Amino acid sequence: MSKRTVYRYFRSKDEIIEATVEKLLHQASTYVIKTVEEAATSEEALTKLLNAFMDLSHKYITYQLMEDMSSHYPHIWRKIDEFRAKNAVLIVKSMYKKGAGKEFREINPLIAAEVVKTSIQAVLNPDFILQNNLTSEETIKQLLAIFKNGFLK
Repeated sequence: MSKRTVYRYFRSKDEIIEATVEKLLHQASTYVIKTVEEAATSEEALTKLLNAFMDLSHKYITYQLMEDMSSHYPHIWRKIDEFRAKNAVLIVKSMYKKGAGKEFREINPLIAAEVVKTSIQAVLNPDFILQNNLTSEETIKQLLAIFKNGFLK
């Protein structure tokens, strides 16, 4: 496809990136909701979501991508960050509801959701990863291990 054809539909590079991110976020949201609803247990849902997230991180979520998005496209990065926070809360609340207290430690779901949300925002960001000489894959893996081992019995 030629540049001319692309720019018939998009006015700028920013608009192309924003449309791409919007589509990916919509697909991710649909996947998250479907996975949580279809899982027989909270542990099954969490395991499927963690595995899917690890697969995505291997393919797409690199430090360079996060750095580029946060420094060159801050309005898009805010949108991604808001999406991550909103879905973290949704996932935790849905899983606690599905688990109905039998699979999870006795932690208030509102507190658990806030811990997940703020942990993702504080740890899964380019500044933290760079300052601590980590890889995005390693950071995601460790953060997810903490979530899984910290909340499940």
